[in-house]
Amino acid sequence: MRLLAILSGKGGVGKTTTTVALAAAFTELGRKVLACDFDPVGGLTYAVGGVPFGGVGLLEVLEGHAEPDQAARASSDEFAVLTGSVALERRRDPLDLRRLLRSSADLIILDAPPGFGSLPARIVGCCDSVLVPIIVEPLAVRTIEFVLGMIDAVKPPPKMLGVLPTMYEPRRMLNADQTAALTALGVP
Repeated sequence: MRLLAILSGKGGVGKTTTTVALAAAFTELGRKVLACDFDPVGGLTYAVGGVPFGGVGLLEVLEGHAEPDQAARASSDEFAVLTGSVALERRRDPLDLRRLLRSSADLIILDAPPGFGSLPARIVGCCDSVLVPIIVEPLAVRTIEFVLGMIDAVKPPPKMLGVLPTMYEPRRMLNADQTAALTALGVP
């Protein structure tokens, strides 16, 4: 696994938190990690103490104006971060996401924006594997079929690592009901 997408159709489900936690964990295990902030509001950049949208970042790498290792900034958790840009969401022409492979990182984690638009679809199209964080509640669970459809539309599809329940409270009946709904869908 070289390119891992953290993806969900709904915002506020823990994509950025999952990205930071995985990047920090793999770094602690001795892996060189590059986390890429595809979210137009720069949540990942902000979460690791950076200033979103300043200087050279992810957009410049994808446009071919910079190399990943030179544009990346160190986070407080010792993994590298490519800062995001609002302009990424506005772009309609295809960006070469494979430029990220020029990085010397062992693992590149893509913190995708929420939704099913062209940018999340392009992210799925270039990654090796996908992890889907989800709040176990009806509005989030109902998006899973759309996410699975987006993944299956890619040929060959990336490996679906699974659904990661976040903000789960086992004592809440709603969480138990929605977990059963996910199981019924056959989601890993």
